Amino acid sequence: MTMTGGNGWVPKAFTPMMEALAPGTPTGTDVSDWYFDFHIGGDSLEVAGDWALLNVARDYLAKHGSKIRGVVLEENGGLHSLQRALGHARRSNRLQCLGDFMRADTPANGLQVLGHNDNSWDQGQVFIMQNMSYLAPCGAAQIMLSQTYGDDTVTVEMPAEMDQRLIDVLATRNSTQLTVRVVNVGNASVTSSVQFTGCATLGKTARILTLAGYGEDLLKSQNFPGEPQKVWPQPSTATISAAGLLSARSFGGYTFTTVTVDCKPSPDKTAAEIKAMQPTSSCAFVPPPPPPPPPPPPAPFTWAGKTMVPSAANGWKVDGATLEVRTLIVRCVSH
Repeated sequence: MTMTGGNGWVPKAFTPMMEALAPGTPTGTDVSDWYFDFHIGGDSLEVAGDWALLNVARDYLAKHGSKIRGVVLEENGGLHSLQRALGHARRSNRLQCLGDFMRADTPANGLQVLGHNDNSWDQGQVFIMQNMSYLAPCGAAQIMLSQTYGDDTVTVEMPAEMDQRLIDVLATRNSTQLTVRVVNVGNASVTSSVQFTGCATLGKTARILTLAGYGEDLLKSQNFPGEPQKVWPQPSTATISAAGLLSARSFGGYTFTTVTVDCKPSPDKTAAEIKAMQPTSSCAFVPPPPPPPPPPPPAPFTWAGKTMVPSAANGWKVDGATLEVRTLIVRCVSH
């Protein structure tokens, strides 16, 4: 069953389509391997419409005891630029927070012969030529997501003053590593430290991948046959302190960044504790609780004959021991 959505959909537009899933029908309550296929947008950096649509569907099905789950088999978009890569990364963050309901997210399409779009669906991510193939930036973003995949999402605390309409932060973990995924869809850089907690053992080095654009219009940045990796994940490393702190760093405007550390998680919460949690409580774009009173400002100090005042900016705190949502999401990755 397919539902074509996007940022133009509103909850009331979805209601008539739920009649086929009414309580008492096989599709409504008795079938556990049926999936509702949502076709959502992929180009737009604004995801509020998609987010509302998916939550309405999940809540409706849960209310009526349906076993049907959701998938996105077509995340549609006609751009081959950095903008679509950021749109996909942002949607991936959101959909992973619905891992109890959404089971797959697949951008459309995969292979495309360069310059041939006979059916007008110009959505290729792997472009094929006679002598080579190369990825669009969205394909590069999928590599980053694949390399840092985590089975679970974990708690992320963010400063209240950070504009969560432009910054998506999600943390995922598996049995060996913890990853923070940062999507900045604003044109301004954001500076923050990252505090890792809850790991029984924590690595000393953070492995960082950054996908960014070039030129005056960053969002239009593309790859080309002559420069197949002009928009490509750039690796770097940073030191994690003994206290689990990654010092303040800049997350540039219009970028997708992953920060991965080796982390052996502390024991999970009990099944009852997990069940009691809200499904979206791990997601940074859900309004956080009121922040505690700010600490006193750092004391000035003298360096090289000058009085220096340390920055009092808050950072992100990532708790690798606090399991929030058990996810089974699968991504289609092009290599």
